[in-house]
Amino acid sequence: MGSRAALAAAVVAMLAAGCNGDGDAATTTTEERPTSTATSEPEVTSPPTSAPPSSDTTSPSTSAPEPTTSTSDATTPSTAPTTSSEPSTSLDPDDVVANTLAIIETVERSFEIYNAALNDPFDDDKVAALETVFTARLVEGWTNIIEDYRANDFRSLPNPDMPARYDVDVNSVEVNLSNGTGGVQVCHLNTFVKVEVGGNPDGTDRIVDDDVTERVEQLELVREGTTWKVNRASLPDDDEVVTPCG
Repeated sequence: MGSRAALAAAVVAMLAAGCNGDGDAATTTTEERPTSTATSEPEVTSPPTSAPPSSDTTSPSTSAPEPTTSTSDATTPSTAPTTSSEPSTSLDPDDVVANTLAIIETVERSFEIYNAALNDPFDDDKVAALETVFTARLVEGWTNIIEDYRANDFRSLPNPDMPARYDVDVNSVEVNLSNGTGGVQVCHLNTFVKVEVGGNPDGTDRIVDDDVTERVEQLELVREGTTWKVNRASLPDDDEVVTPCG
């Protein structure tokens, strides 16, 4: 992923292009950094789907066109997913570009922080970092999942042969400065493997869930002070057709 300055320049350019009705799609990619090897990966990162926050439908929205950013787990051979708990800059609440960049950064960090917590659920610092990128209502849901992981000695492991990815469609970013709400679309390739540590008779890890999923998700964010946090993810119901990444 390019530098923040380069991304800012791209957002400015795409905002200008959007005003003229131009602009091509782009993404940024976040890859989850592997902590140990596994054969495949389960779906464990879908946020709860409770009601979205109220929003002022009369307030104007500003859409940022589309470079996309992407987060995946293949490019950095570190020993654990990153768990940075602080955004990189202070935020001017009236700056559209700054808020757009902050939303993108929050979404990318949410992917990394959540998967870091599931990879090491007994690490209190990694679990506490969830509060830096998710609202209290989502943290409550994540905490329930973490407690289940702890009770059953579960972990989620990255698949070195098929990195999980979280592609942010920058063109889909919406920022409503008047009521502090925003939204963005992401393409989520989830390849993490949920295992029970030492669960096999021979003491090796038992695979609990290694399903690979790919789908488009719509995230809703709210601004708390000068910090953006993910508040809701709109996911398809079981009987709905999942939109694959295209």
